Amino acid sequence: IWHALKDDGAIVLTVWNIWHRKTIGKIAVSWWRKVTLQEPMRWSVVSYTFEYGGTTAYRYYKLFTARDIEREIKSAGFDIYKCELWKNRQNRVFYLSKH
Repeated sequence: IWHALKDDGAIVLTVWNIWHRKTIGKIAVSWWRKVTLQEPMRWSVVSYTFEYGGTTAYRYYKLFTARDIEREIKSAGFDIYKCELWKNRQNRVFYLSKH
């Protein structure tokens, strides 16, 4: 993305706010499955269940704190010029530009 972005370009990056009540509930369910040995014990990776063709399937997500995301953004060569919460605080949105 960095190479494709023009010098005066911008990126809008949207991520889940892991502290939103909806997300915390899903994290808690995934962690319970870890404690009961129903899924691997990687605390920073959570799984969401969904039904597919009559079968329960799992989607896995890596969790990042806002600080982790900011560190990754900056190490990739971007500046954050604005950050806000959208969709009833469920999503964190970063506005990025090149250094």
